[in-house]
Amino acid sequence: MTFYLDTTLHDEFPTPDPQVPDIANEVEIETGSDQHLDSAQTSEFFRDYAAKATLRYDSIRPGHKTGDSMVTDIRGLKYDPNGFIYYKLDLDLEWQELPRRPKPVNPKMFPALYSDKLKITEKKWKDLQSLKSVLPADCHSFYDALPH
Repeated sequence: MTFYLDTTLHDEFPTPDPQVPDIANEVEIETGSDQHLDSAQTSEFFRDYAAKATLRYDSIRPGHKTGDSMVTDIRGLKYDPNGFIYYKLDLDLEWQELPRRPKPVNPKMFPALYSDKLKITEKKWKDLQSLKSVLPADCHSFYDALPH
């Protein structure tokens, strides 16, 4: 069974050919733009969605009292873009709205997850420095500026 799965995955996702050019360079050549290179995220992009004060629901338990359904009884969850959660206790049943009132959440109220860039270990920084010998010179400043 495992051999069949490995063979199937190998057929679906062949190893990359080293002769195939980098897609980012192809995009730049075709469009004349390096806009894809500007998509790096800063520490401000990452938000802490697990902060207790910003949770829309205090619990996803379908019941309230002893003997009611518990989280472990849930067989399916469906998230609505409007903020509602629907659940199924059996796959053959219809979706039911979670019997808890959602709190209104403003996307801007999520606190930043990181206050500054994350630092890497000295060993990892040295390993990355050793890669510079095979990278274009215009990439070297990125590796030099990594906080460590």
